[in-house]
Amino acid sequence: MIGDGIKTSETKSDKFEVEIKDNLERFFQSQGKPLDSLSVSRYEGTDTKFYSDIKVSNPQNGNNVWIEVKKDKYACLGGPSMKYRDGKWECTTTDDEHIAQFYVDAITRGAEKFV
Repeated sequence: MIGDGIKTSETKSDKFEVEIKDNLERFFQSQGKPLDSLSVSRYEGTDTKFYSDIKVSNPQNGNNVWIEVKKDKYACLGGPSMKYRDGKWECTTTDDEHIAQFYVDAITRGAEKFV
C-alpha cells in the first residue's frame, strides 16, 4: 500500500486484466454448453513472471489454457498477438503471411482441443 490506502497492485494493467477476466466469464456463461462450464481465474501470485495473467480451466477434461493480457499489440514482448473475430483467429502483430498463418493454425488447433 502507498499513501491514502491505494494498493500498489491496482495499476491500469491490473484493472484491465480483471476486466478481461470478467468479460471472458460473462461470454462463456452466455454461450451455454459446453462453454458455460469453463472456469476463469486471474493469477495473482508473487511469482507472476512464471505465469500468464488469466487461466481458463475446463473441468470436463482437466485442460488449462493461460492467456497473457496486453493493453495493445505493441506490448506483446515478442510473442504474437491474436484476435478472434467473425468466427476465426487472426494474427495482428506481423505482416509476414507465413508466420501469421503458422500462429493462426497453431491457436486454432489448440483451441479446438481445449474446448
